Amino acid sequence: MKLDIEERKENPLLGRLEVRVLVTHEKEATPKKDAVQEALMKELGESKENVEITRIFSQKGICCSKAWAYIKKPELSAAVLEELKKQSDDDLDESALEGGDEGDEEEEEEGEEKKKKTSKKKKAAKPKKAKKKK
Repeated sequence: MKLDIEERKENPLLGRLEVRVLVTHEKEATPKKDAVQEALMKELGESKENVEITRIFSQKGICCSKAWAYIKKPELSAAVLEELKKQSDDDLDESALEGGDEGDEEEEEEGEEKKKKTSKKKKAAKPKKAKKKK
């Protein structure tokens, strides 16, 4: 069995490397996920826990299969999450310094007026139910 990595895509938010592999297996059946996992593990130098084979598809009439795998990289996701946290903290600090609450009172008053108008329309639109006599 021979592996050729066709595509590598780094996904830092999920903390993994997404890999598409062409598996050549002459005069053999489609390899099992475990066999592809071990071969990919040796080629990339990763541990077995970090390599996950998601799917394997054989091509009809050819001794080749395509496999998709995820190689987990926890250090990538930790770095990205830390950066996102810093950005959100900075955004919160900036909005507090700007004092963005000045126009909120006018917006609240307009919102209350709209609510009153719509509630009056709803009340007017409801027909009254006749009371049943006992």
